[in-house]
Amino acid sequence: MVAAGTTIGKARAGNHATPARVARSGVEGRQVIGHASDIVHCDGPDSPHAFDTVPLQPRTGSLDAKCPVCHGHGQWNTEIDLIGFRCKRAICDRCHGAGWIETGSDPVGRADIVMTPEGYPQWVVAFDP
Repeated sequence: MVAAGTTIGKARAGNHATPARVARSGVEGRQVIGHASDIVHCDGPDSPHAFDTVPLQPRTGSLDAKCPVCHGHGQWNTEIDLIGFRCKRAICDRCHGAGWIETGSDPVGRADIVMTPEGYPQWVVAFDP
């Protein structure tokens, strides 16, 4: 392997350009730098690290109570690196990611997609009882 910036050939006679060099982003000069990781897979919202680095959602509108599934977070980690804190998350199906639910009989609007009579998708607000 040739280190980045190392000369790998001479300039041709009459060519006053610099000698050919391995580019820093080239395959020859690239070095892979690893990092420590401790990846944990969460089976659901009851897993020990499910809510690490997941903020609580603010209460908006007239929603009454924290969601009993996600406890007000709206999402949880399905996979998290405990060293770098990179993660993959799942959205709560009960509150649709809001973190809060309606406990009374008020309808709750949510975004949905329906097909128009012409066959095109259209965003609408659907109301759940």
